Amino acid sequence: MTRSIKGLIASAAIAGFMIASPAFAADGDVAKGEKAYKTKCKSCHSIKANVKRVGPSLFAIFGRKCGTAAKTRFSKGYKAACEAKPFAWDEALVNEYIEAPAKFMTKMAGKKVSSPMRAVKIKKEKRRANIIAFLKTLK
Repeated sequence: MTRSIKGLIASAAIAGFMIASPAFAADGDVAKGEKAYKTKCKSCHSIKANVKRVGPSLFAIFGRKCGTAAKTRFSKGYKAACEAKPFAWDEALVNEYIEAPAKFMTKMAGKKVSSPMRAVKIKKEKRRANIIAFLKTLK
């Protein structure tokens, strides 16, 4: 292979990796994430195991199957999404969900559904990364 073709292949591989890599994969700031949790999430979500508020506990959310949080009654839209496309929460899904909850649930359900979190949208990418970093500490 010529040098220019190798360079082109390497550039394409790097570009593909950058496009495929979610922006939130960069480490967020745990302290800022805790602060954001307190202002955006705490009124509805506990961070203690099996402690439900309006929404489910966010303790050990990563790896948890959708719709299985203890002591939680889920909305019809949430149940529809979990049944249509069962999934376990990971960083990418939490990131997408907290950016636009109703849009995410509609996508997962395959039909228009609402989310109890429709009023809460965390548009700033860095703030979402910080919240995810904080949630990852809850094990």
